[in-house]
Amino acid sequence: MQIFVPICIAIMFVSLYLAFRRKWIAPVIFLDVGVSMAAGFLLLPLWGANLSIAVWVGFLVLLGVVDDDSVVLSTYLEDIFDKAKLQSIGEIREAVIQGGLKRIRANLMTICTTVFGLMPVFWATGRGADVMKPIALPSLGGMAVSVVTMFIVPCLFCAVEEWKWKRAQRLSPQGATT
Repeated sequence: MQIFVPICIAIMFVSLYLAFRRKWIAPVIFLDVGVSMAAGFLLLPLWGANLSIAVWVGFLVLLGVVDDDSVVLSTYLEDIFDKAKLQSIGEIREAVIQGGLKRIRANLMTICTTVFGLMPVFWATGRGADVMKPIALPSLGGMAVSVVTMFIVPCLFCAVEEWKWKRAQRLSPQGATT
């Protein structure tokens, strides 16, 4: 797992980097992934779990779900910014808010189905529960925080687009006169 998990993370990052037209989106998504992973690590000592193969499998599940949620939102925002010619910071912010509102339901559904799907594993007490529960721990911890991290991607997307707009205004001859 010491080799497999970093390779999976690297493949995820490279595929994200190659998939988006805006190359800064992959690091933004991975910031979201990092916050969720930190929450997964915080839940482990609370339940007395050690890092095991099962825990690392749970982290891979968490990485996939959080990455998917961020991709759904980022793809939608990228489409909005590719189609619209936004003329002010207010329009940029409004586009990000509208994009976030349209995709929040899909992200919440993904989080809920993951959490509810893992609850039987998490609360299991029968045979094999000692092996299966550690799979659910990082995913549940990360998903709990993922509700908050859904706002990281849109906020950073907005900040970068605002910065790019301001920079374009400073560099353009028309921006200097308006």
